[in-house]
Amino acid sequence: MKKNVNKGKLKTSRIMYINILGRSIHFFHLVLIGFGLFAVGYIAIGSIESAYLAKNGIFTKGVITDIRKSGSKGVKDYYYKFNYNGIEYSNSTLHLSKNIGDTVEVVFIKDNPTKNRLKERLVSTYGFFLKGNQNLNKRR
Repeated sequence: MKKNVNKGKLKTSRIMYINILGRSIHFFHLVLIGFGLFAVGYIAIGSIESAYLAKNGIFTKGVITDIRKSGSKGVKDYYYKFNYNGIEYSNSTLHLSKNIGDTVEVVFIKDNPTKNRLKERLVSTYGFFLKGNQNLNKRR
């Protein structure tokens, strides 16, 4: 007696499954994969930008302008501003021990000062790149 076996055929009528390259994948799994790739890309872009700032950034003095609590745990957002070529730029960061009016060192990209970070926030992770920055002793 011969058995009727369907080798290599996938069920295509299942709801919420999509055939990709001969494999049946649930739509929810595709969404999870997409979200994971987005998160990894977002983190990678931020890290690359921070490393570039640490290596090639221009240094200037800024000032803490505001401190606001955010979230249910009371995490503080520190807002700072700085001037470059007569234009005022601002940004925010987390986890500082500063007060309003305190001076901070800001690192920014000369061609795009909106891309900036506080030097204090770059030291622990990107200190290797900061040491190689030719602009470290040149303040604007």
